[in-house]
Amino acid sequence: MGIIKNVILFLKLKNKDKKVFLEALFYSAKSRFMVKFVPFRKIAPILGKEQEDISVNEDNYTAEIKRISKAVKTVSRNTPWESKCLVQALTAKYMLKKRGIKSTVYFGVAKDEEKDIKAHAWIKSNDIILTGKTGMDNYNVISIFSDK
Repeated sequence: MGIIKNVILFLKLKNKDKKVFLEALFYSAKSRFMVKFVPFRKIAPILGKEQEDISVNEDNYTAEIKRISKAVKTVSRNTPWESKCLVQALTAKYMLKKRGIKSTVYFGVAKDEEKDIKAHAWIKSNDIILTGKTGMDNYNVISIFSDK
């Protein structure tokens, strides 16, 4: 999609949705920077506690979770930087955490046709997979990070 078309679509959004898309853009840039330049041991605490799955929230945040998911996926397809699965999961994590919504980030590995190991990350909240759903079933979960 061309940049002009994206700008026109953005301008047609409700103000509440514009804020969420701009927030996703900001956190996507921050997440990409971190993934590229910060050691994972410093990123891990942001993701939560290792090896626990606590992604069900007492309150029903389904509409907000879906709004965040849509914003992160849309922004990730249109950034000038690479916004693959880990950047998307970290972006969504920041946005959920800001709202007090619990989530779980999963890391999985698989072998491709050439027997090379490939990795994938996805994030879940209230049984909704926000990012990384495509292909996640092909990966063996090796690590889980969840809110405390």
